Amino acid sequence: MSDQHNQDITRVIGIVRRRERVNAGLAWFSVTCLYLALLAVVLAVVDRLGANAWLPWTVLIIVMSAGALLAGLAGWWRSRPDAMQTARRVDDRLQLKDRLSTAIACRDRQDPFARAVVEDAMSIAATPQTREQVRRQFRLVPPPFWWGSPALVLVALVITLFGQWDVFTPGVVEEVDLRQVRADATESVEASVNAVREDPELSEAMAEVLEELDARTDASFEKKQDEESIRREALKRLTELNRNLENILEGPEGQSMESLKESLESLESSEDSPVSDLMDSLSKGEFDEAQQQLSDLQDKIDSGELSEAERKDIADSMESMADQLDDLASDQQAMRDALRQAGLDPELANDPEALKKALEQAGDLNESQKQKLSEKAEAESEAKEMLKKLSEASQQACEQCRNPSEKKSESGSCKGMSEEIGKMQQKQEMLEKAKDAQGECQSQCNKLGQGLAKQSAVKAAGKNGERGKGDSAGVEQTDTGLVARQDAGKAGDGPIVDRQVVDRDLDIGESSMTLRQAQQAASEGFDEAIDETPLPRQYHDALKHYFSDKDAVEKAIESDAKSREGQKDETSSEETESEASKSANKPAKGASGGEN
Repeated sequence: MSDQHNQDITRVIGIVRRRERVNAGLAWFSVTCLYLALLAVVLAVVDRLGANAWLPWTVLIIVMSAGALLAGLAGWWRSRPDAMQTARRVDDRLQLKDRLSTAIACRDRQDPFARAVVEDAMSIAATPQTREQVRRQFRLVPPPFWWGSPALVLVALVITLFGQWDVFTPGVVEEVDLRQVRADATESVEASVNAVREDPELSEAMAEVLEELDARTDASFEKKQDEESIRREALKRLTELNRNLENILEGPEGQSMESLKESLESLESSEDSPVSDLMDSLSKGEFDEAQQQLSDLQDKIDSGELSEAERKDIADSMESMADQLDDLASDQQAMRDALRQAGLDPELANDPEALKKALEQAGDLNESQKQKLSEKAEAESEAKEMLKKLSEASQQACEQCRNPSEKKSESGSCKGMSEEIGKMQQKQEMLEKAKDAQGECQSQCNKLGQGLAKQSAVKAAGKNGERGKGDSAGVEQTDTGLVARQDAGKAGDGPIVDRQVVDRDLDIGESSMTLRQAQQAASEGFDEAIDETPLPRQYHDALKHYFSDKDAVEKAIESDAKSREGQKDETSSEETESEASKSANKPAKGASGGEN
């Protein structure tokens, strides 16, 4: 029984000692956090003073957190009160009149007084009331000013959210040299124009556009008196040039070459044919290789070293190639498929005039669809014409091989075939130059766009009170490249990115502008809007049709007005009927009341 009572005294003393050690550790941890949070505020201010942040905050947070934990553990370890001191504090708090401390002091003695004192202390410690009072008097309490460190950490976090103050950089903004800006803008436009003029065919096709750019560029730059306007004007000129290059690449010129290459891919020849390499080059669209192989074949024919059988073999191969080219020239399957998809008669592919009239009268097609079909028809016609001429030249070369004794003429030799292939090669090179020029044009547009972005950043910094040197005049050009690809995807509605509820009354009023004035203003601003924001060319006609078709808009307004009047009439008739029914019911009620 005595051992149980001794354990009760030890348990009471142990509860108090553990709680006092935890409170000491929390106090050390709180004080350390307060000093470290104050240090974090100072470091945050110092980090914001320069132009760039330089302090490794992740490392600092880890180090500070570890330091605070170590300080708390150190406080807990250093606070180890002995049993006598703890007993005195328990006696003092619980008003036990030194019973526990006296018992601890006399626990090694065996005299009657010591036994009596110990038994008295053990009886008090064994009661549940004593343990409950100990837990209430010696609680785990937060240290004073524990809220100081979280508040300072929040202040440091708010400071780091601000931008760099850059107090050491002189607050003088350099003046922009407008002459240099004009020179850079002119150089960007001229670089794109020179890329177009490198190819004579492309330069001839875009002669009017180039002349207009030459006339407008210098004059428009001189009128602008600020850097942003100069760059925007240059960007507008380059956008216009890029749009014309796109018209060539995606218009009838580019489509005809694509159609020609697709048709030539169908050429077939046997491996032992003397013109197999020539046909293989044509099927791959390698017109320069075809030119060289045709020149070698012409040299063999003109040398007179070929036997009669070899000449006949070459003539037969030429005739076979001519027949294939003639079949390809008469094949209108691609155009028929396009007309069938548009809901038109596929047989119109064989009659260009009838197709033109049918497109004009097609009410189910919009302007963009009509233009696309018209361009495809023009491209197919041009491609078939080139195939037909190449077929005729091949047939003439075949006749030259069969009758070498006849007088050679320009049209009867392989030179005619070489000229036709040369025209195809020139057109292909023109389209390749147009693609390169478009890449150069887009590169210059990116250069000007970077200049505008930097200038906008400088202006925004000035509005926000930041100070720094103006560096918008000089822009470094970066290399750019284009990769043509077509990504596969499923058609359908895209994901909803955001929804926003607007809780306010709508602004309702009367417009002072008539419908025709609004349409005229929108139509006049169309070209300028297209220059400012490039739009794929297939949408241009649809937008023009939308803004310029006054009759369609007026009809829609009239139809809407009639529908509203019809709704009003229906509403008024319903109200009249309800009033009539009410008036009819009133006398009936009165009559019944009189009868009663």
